[in-house]
Order: sequence, then structure tokens, then C-alpha cells
Amino acid sequence: MKNRIEQMENHYIICGGGRMAYTIGLELERSNKDFLFIENSPDSPVMENSHRWPIIQKNALLEDTLEEAGIHRAVGLAAVLQTDADNLFVVLSAKRLKPSLYIVTRIAFESTQSKMLQAGANKVVSPYTMGGMQIARSFISPEVNEFLEVVMDRASYEFEFQIHKITSDDSNLDKKIRDASFREEGFMVVSLRYPDGGLVFAPDADFVLQEGLEVLLLAGGEKVSGTGL
Repeated sequence: MKNRIEQMENHYIICGGGRMAYTIGLELERSNKDFLFIENSPDSPVMENSHRWPIIQKNALLEDTLEEAGIHRAVGLAAVLQTDADNLFVVLSAKRLKPSLYIVTRIAFESTQSKMLQAGANKVVSPYTMGGMQIARSFISPEVNEFLEVVMDRASYEFEFQIHKITSDDSNLDKKIRDASFREEGFMVVSLRYPDGGLVFAPDADFVLQEGLEVLLLAGGEKVSGTGL
């Protein structure tokens, strides 16, 4: 296991071993991403898969542990320990060791969000807020919520999302969406995002793709067929 960890590059580090960490591991495994856990409790949920998941059974608050996990070779880190204080400490340590690392952390209290962002977290997730929003959507628009759950359930469906950025040397630059290569590659255009953050959902097939646009693409298990977008 030590040799396996030492050979990892462009991997993800999950600090924590609870139910959220377990779910992260399942999703990364389904996406064929390299990852490892840092968890020192032998009774945590992730230990159920210790036979196939690399786990460092040490304290994630120690910088030596983060370095043992190959933080300088990693591309992302999830801080999902039990308390906001512990997650904040991990974010601070990880950002100091590798400033370019993409860091996602969970919070229990909304008041902690600004501190996490100031410490260097790229994204802050509140399970309680997200869960509350999902329940509310189930009341207000149950059909829409069911559709979103189907799309995001990678365990049962082979949906794939991708972001394609239009650059100066992109073959799709200055082309209409209907003439772009996305459909031939099995994707359909869901939305566009301008550099200033502006969004366009379900863009017209005659929309001309400009430099700097980010295109959200969706594909299923088979190529999309048909003549329109």
C-alpha cells in the first residue's frame, strides 16, 4: 500500500473516513480517479473497503501526514473531518504546502464558510443546506427533482458532463453550435457561460461560439442522434 501511494500522481486526497468521505470514494472510484484516504479511526465507514482503497491511518491535521499522502503530486483535496475547526486546519495546512491545490471542504455551520474561503478552500459544501434544498425541491417541483437525481446518479446511469472552453485555436471557434463537433463526439450543448459569469441555458443552434465561452456538454451511453440541438 505504501508503494502504491508513493507512485500516485494527479490523485485526490480525502481527509476523513465518515459517510461523506465514503460517498466521495465511491464516486471517484466509478470515475476511475486515483484517490486515497487519511483516517485514523479503525471503526470508520471507509475501513469497510480497506482491502481495495488506499488508507493512511494517521492524523490528517499533521503536515507530515499530508506530505506522506503525496500532497505535492495531488490535484485535489477534500476536507471532510467531523468538525469545522479540524477542516479549517487541514485547509490552511494544505494550502500552505501546495498553493495551487484544488480544495473542497464541508461545513456544519454557515458562519464558517467565509473563514474556509479565506483559508484557501476553492469550494465549501454545507450538507444541511444542500439537503434542505433537495427536500424543498421535492415539495415544490417533484418531477424536476426526480430528473436531477436521475442525471446525477452515476451508479445507475451513464450520463457524462464535460466543460469545453472555446480558445483561440479551437476548431469550433466562430462556428454555429449546429456546425460544431460536439454532436459528432456524442455530446449535446446544455448551457454556455461567458467569461464574466453570465449564463445562457439551452442556447439556439444558430448561436455562434466565441472565444472565452465555456460550453457545458452532456452525453449518454450512446451518441446523440438527430439533426437539431
